Amino acid sequence: MFNAKSISLIVSVVIMSFFVGYYVLSWTEPSSVPPAGNVSAPINVSATAQGKAGALGVSILYDNDDSNYYLNPAAANTAFAAVFKGMVGIGTTTPGGKLDVNGDFILRGMAVPGVSSAGQGKIYFDSTANNFMVSKNAGGFNTLLTGPFFYKQYCCWRCHGSNNTGTPDSCSSTCIPIACAAGDTDYGISGVMSGGGVTSTGNPSQGSVKYGVYFNGYGYYYRLCATTRVTYETSCCWRCHASDTTGKPTSCTHTCVPPSCNGGDTDLGISNVALGGSISIMGPVGGINTGNQQMNMYAIGYGQSIRSCRTQ
Repeated sequence: MFNAKSISLIVSVVIMSFFVGYYVLSWTEPSSVPPAGNVSAPINVSATAQGKAGALGVSILYDNDDSNYYLNPAAANTAFAAVFKGMVGIGTTTPGGKLDVNGDFILRGMAVPGVSSAGQGKIYFDSTANNFMVSKNAGGFNTLLTGPFFYKQYCCWRCHGSNNTGTPDSCSSTCIPIACAAGDTDYGISGVMSGGGVTSTGNPSQGSVKYGVYFNGYGYYYRLCATTRVTYETSCCWRCHASDTTGKPTSCTHTCVPPSCNGGDTDLGISNVALGGSISIMGPVGGINTGNQQMNMYAIGYGQSIRSCRTQ
C-alpha cells in the first residue's frame, strides 16, 4: 500500500514532467549557425556610440552634460518643449545663426499675444488684419511694414486766356485733389505745371494793330498722404482735344479708366494728371485776319488717370 509520502512524491514527479515537456516543446532552435543571429546589445550608459534601428520612446530627452537643455515633444502649450544651447539648422547641416531655415516656413493666424519683453521683439500673423504684426522693446503691436508709406491723390487743371494787348492774361487753377483715406495723414497739397503753349494772331501790316495773344496751360495738384500699409498705383493714358471759334478752347476731360486694385485691396480712388499740351491757331473766322478778328483755336492735352490702391 502507498502511504501519503509516496503519493505526494508521485504527484510531484508527474507535475514536473509536464513542465519539462512544455519547455522542451516550446524551445526554438537558432535560425543560423552561431555566432550569427545574436540579439543586439541593449542601450546602456557606456561612452560607446550606439544606434537603434527601431523607434525609441522617451518622455523627455535630456542632454547628458547639462540637463538644462532638453527635448520634450509632448509638453503642454505653456511649458518649454525644447531648449537648445547651440545653433539650430532646419534644412541645413551648417546653420549660420541660432536658427537657420533653408526654405519657407509658415506662421498661422492667431489672437493677439502679449507684447515683447524689454530689449526683445515678437512677431505673429494677424489673419483678421491680413498682416504680420510686430512688438518691439515691450511696445504695442504694429504692422511689420510700418512705413510710413506715401501715396498721392491728384487732380489736373487746364487754363487758357486771350487778349489783344500782346500780354496773356494770368492763368490760375481751380482743382482740389481728393482727400486722403480715413485714418491716413495728410501732408498738404503741391502743384506742378506740366506744359502749355502760346500763339498770336493779327496782321503785322496793320501797323498799330495789336496782335491777339492766346495761350493754354496744363498742370496738376497732388495731395501727399501717408499710411501704415503698402500702396501702389494702376494707371491709363488719355489724350483729348478741343476747338472753337471764340479764341478760348473748351475744357478738356479725360476718358480712360485705370485697372482695378487687386482682389481684397482698398481702392483709394482715381485721380487725374495732366502731362502736357499745346494750342494752335488754324486760321481766322471768315477769311483773312484784319486786326482783332477772332480765330479758330485748337487745343490738345495728354495725361494719365491714376487709381491709388492700399494693401490689406
